[in-house]
Amino acid sequence: MTRWIAHDPILITKTKSGEIKAFLNSCTHRGTLLCSADSGKQKAFTCPYHGWTFSN
Repeated sequence: MTRWIAHDPILITKTKSGEIKAFLNSCTHRGTLLCSADSGKQKAFTCPYHGWTFSN
């Protein structure tokens, strides 16, 4: 799921073991949003600008 905390986009995921993780929802290079959906199921997130893939 994605949320905003102040001015930062946050990506909240659940691992295979059920652990909840939170990350900045942005590419490490230019800050492009990795995920624009409010919620869903995704095993990896791909930057639409670079094509870099990040696992959850």
